[in-house]
Amino acid sequence: MKTKTLDVVMIATTTKTNLLLSAFNTLFLSPPMEVRNTDKYQCLCFTSNDEIKEGDWYLEKERFTDGTVKTKKDFDNAKWVVNQCTKKNIPYIERAINGKNASNGLLGILKIEATTHPLLHAKFGNDGEFYGMIKGGISSIPKLFVKSYIKTYNFGNPILTVDVELMFQLHDGTETTELLNNRIKTNPANEVIIVESKLYTKEEVIDLLHKVIKDAI
Repeated sequence: MKTKTLDVVMIATTTKTNLLLSAFNTLFLSPPMEVRNTDKYQCLCFTSNDEIKEGDWYLEKERFTDGTVKTKKDFDNAKWVVNQCTKKNIPYIERAINGKNASNGLLGILKIEATTHPLLHAKFGNDGEFYGMIKGGISSIPKLFVKSYIKTYNFGNPILTVDVELMFQLHDGTETTELLNNRIKTNPANEVIIVESKLYTKEEVIDLLHKVIKDAI
């Protein structure tokens, strides 16, 4: 089985979702929890640093390419916004990735590989009913993972990275090591398939970095 490691990013959104953040920085699902005016809608994204092509969805730090974001503090304070890549903005994306901010280690553009954002992978009617997948839509994140993320977030140790399965080309019914365009495998519900033993929390990522540094000395 071949896997791919993706970053987990939570962003605020004006689109109504069932994932909310309270004024007390507590993450919860609605329903069953009641939504208050001070609660903010959130969505989760699995992201990568892969090439962003026409039709792909991506996250971009607000004001990242206009020179306003100059320091790490500016970067942290800037909000993530969702965009779709078109022929017109491909040069814009390339300049942002290869520009000054990128050389400073501030990667403000990330490809979205999967998300809980309802408007990026499904279409709904005015009655709220599901009407199928949209063209160019992307994969969903399993509800079980969302519940795990909520639990770790509320304990102050959110999951930062996750490993997902990749697809294989088949020859005579047998799997090969040749990846099918590095595509992420999904189940019939169009949800990515997560390798359960490869969910890394903030503390685990720090521990792994310390180990790598120690081994390199």
